[in-house]
This record gives sequence, structure tokens and C-alpha cells, in this order.
Amino acid sequence: MKSFIARLGGTAFEAPLLKFANAISPLFTRSAAEERQFWLREGLSSHMLEQLAPLRANILETSAFFSVPTNNWLVEPIGVASAELEPALTASLGHSKFDLVSAVSRVDLSFESDWSPLTWLPKRVLAKIANSELQVAFVPKGSMGTDRRMIPLQVWSKNSKGNLKTPVFNGVFSELASGPQLRLDLDRASSFENLQDINFKVDAVYLWVDGGDPGWTARKAQHDASHSANSSSSEAANHGSAESRFISRNELYYSIRSLRDHARWVNRIWVVTDGQTPDLAELADSVTLVDHKDFIPAEYLPTFNSHAITANLHRIPGLSENFLYLNDDIFFGRNLHPAIWFDAFGRSIIRYTKTVLPGFETNKLSTIHRIRQNTVQLGHEAGYKTTTRSIQHGPHPLQKSMMAELWSRHQASFDQTCRNKFRSETDIVPEWLHNFAAISSARAFVGGSLSYRYVVLNAKA
Repeated sequence: MKSFIARLGGTAFEAPLLKFANAISPLFTRSAAEERQFWLREGLSSHMLEQLAPLRANILETSAFFSVPTNNWLVEPIGVASAELEPALTASLGHSKFDLVSAVSRVDLSFESDWSPLTWLPKRVLAKIANSELQVAFVPKGSMGTDRRMIPLQVWSKNSKGNLKTPVFNGVFSELASGPQLRLDLDRASSFENLQDINFKVDAVYLWVDGGDPGWTARKAQHDASHSANSSSSEAANHGSAESRFISRNELYYSIRSLRDHARWVNRIWVVTDGQTPDLAELADSVTLVDHKDFIPAEYLPTFNSHAITANLHRIPGLSENFLYLNDDIFFGRNLHPAIWFDAFGRSIIRYTKTVLPGFETNKLSTIHRIRQNTVQLGHEAGYKTTTRSIQHGPHPLQKSMMAELWSRHQASFDQTCRNKFRSETDIVPEWLHNFAAISSARAFVGGSLSYRYVVLNAKA
């Protein structure tokens, strides 16, 4: 089936096929994550949550409303007892500081859905709101909730014990006492150090190069000849300097856009370049460009070796202790939260595939396998727990302090890697060694699988 669909690419059938697939896909993509309320699926940055503070204060002037506690990277919904729903919402209509908006409660509801102004409250509308058939949210006056400036409403009904029960999972409380005692538990929740909270910043760092830039190509050519001469084979020479390794198809723009859409909690986005400026259009103001010479020691420059660049990322001035290292071929297809890659104590969560390395003594080893074997061997000799399985191809959760320690422990190996102008057989893979050392010192652990798709661009299918 896949090969049949692939053959339709580029033909007149492609567009209608994609349209049809998009129309029916919600029927097949319902998952546990999607069944949750949209604000439990979509994390917001600390800055965005701070922007919601004035709106929240205005809403809570109505005593019937309360903030529903949840994990710290999520927007806290506004709760209301079902018995007080009608008078509380009626008092909110026409408010001078905020508007009410509504949308049909569906599995694909999100901050980006088409919300409609709620200007009146007939009985049938109130009934739909009470039954969770219609989602209501508060937005700043005249904004319609743009840039996710929206606080959803949650209706709590009484159970047989006389308590207010949560309509959906919120990660903190299943029910609350009605009346004055409710405020006591809300205050208590705000004082807890929640095990699921990520109370530290997480940056994202991209490596990027435009291999079509004439100035950069000229610099590369100056070092290419010596690299080829010193390589043990044509395969080894080609692995590090092949043009395909440096091609830019403007993936960076779409990768960053998908990151901003689906991981709004990222504190700061860095793009590492070699004297180049990517065309990021409207995203340019949301990233910080950092040049190789701003953090890589001068004796290693210029470099065309991604291993050398990765080995020095921890030196970027202002970079957060915990960060994700990404390449521009990674795209976020759904909302993900920081606990996918770091736990509450800042430990990295590492995921491995079932792909294993060939044996160390096998014939005709490819350069990429030899480099990975170097890393496994170095980790083994250092007493780290190691694996010959490959890391999942995705963001790498790294810690600055761990990388700095590895430099002090393995100076010679890092120095050799950084002196190789291109990827070479004597390299190590910095993020692999980071993971071995971090896991062995209880600063990381192996997590469950994270669903992703790896697309090989040189394969037609």
C-alpha cells in the first residue's frame, strides 16, 4: 500500500488523495492523549503563562470562579460549580476586560480552532456547556484568543458525597470540597512541589548550514583536499564532506515553526551558524543566532564537523543548563511537553531503537559505525554503562554541566574530534558519550519509546 501511495506523489491524484486522507484521519487517530482536554495536551511557555495573569485576575473577581490546579507548564483552567454556572457566566457577558468564546468540544479542539464569540446564554447553550458539549474560554477583550491567550472554563458538578468532582483528569485533584474549604485545598495545591512540574528552563539548539553559500563553499574547499588525503578510504572521505550533508532546503524554517506550535514551553531557541543568516521570515525575532567563533575555541576553527560543534555547545553564553540539541530535519507533529525529555530533577530521558551496531572486527565498516564504536569503546573503558543500540532520531536532551565534566575526563578524545575539520574515523559522538556518562551517574535514565517517523530523502517511497 505504501509503495502504491508513493507512486501517486507528483501526479494529479496526489492532492485529492491527501485531502481525502486528511478528512478521514480523525477517525483513525484517536488516542489517549487526544481524548484529554486540549489544555492538557498543549503546553505554554512561562512567558505566555505570565501574559495570562492579568486576564486570570479579572476573571477571579467573580467569587464563583476558581483556578483549577494542574502541572506548571499548562494553563490552569477556570473552574465553576455547575450550580453557579448560569449566574457566573451571565455576570461575565459584556465584561470590560475580557470576552467569552466558545467552540464545539471535539477530539481535535485546540487553541488554534475557530472559536466564536459568546454573546448570549439561552438555556440550550447553558445545557451544552454544562454537559461539556460546548467548550467555553475567557480571552482578553477583542483578542479572540490569538497567540493562545486563552483560559478555558471547566464545569465541576457535585457527586454523592457533596464534593465537586473534576470533569476531566487535571493531574492534581479528583474532587474538591464545595464551599469555603475549596479555597484551602487550592492554596495547598499551589504550595506543593509537584513531582510532574518542570521548574527549570529548557532551551533548544539547532545546528544549521547553507551548503550553497559561495563564501562558505570556498572555505570548505580549502580544507576538503587535506581531509580526503588523510582519510583511509573514499567512503571515509565522502562521509564527512559530501555535499548532501550540507544542503539546506529551508527545513529550518518549518522545523522551528513546528517547534513553536507544539512545544511552546521552550525557553529560548538558538541557531548555530558559520557566519551565515538563515531566512526565517516572521520567525527571525524568535531565535538567537550564535556564530561558531562565539563559543568554539579558536584552535578548532573553521570546522565543518557536526561532532566538533556538538562537543562545544555547552560553551554557548547564556544557554540553559538543560537543553535540546536538534538538527533541522526534525519536525514536531503533535503537542509534546518537557517531561518527554527531562524529569522534575533535570535528568535526561534517553530513548534507544532496536538498531544495533555491527561487530567491532567486521570487514568494511562504514565511517558512521566506526565513529559510534569509538564512542562505545571510550565509554566502556571509562566504566560507563554502554549499549550498541542507536539513539532515537530526535531531539537530544543534554546537560551543560555533564558536557563540561566529559571534557575534563576525556580531553584527548574531544580534542581529536574537534581538530578533525570534517567527520572522521577518529571522531566520537558527543551526545552518545553524554548519555552513557549521565545514565551511569544517575543523571539520566532510559525512557519508553516516543513515536516518530524517520524519512530517508534519497528513497523514492
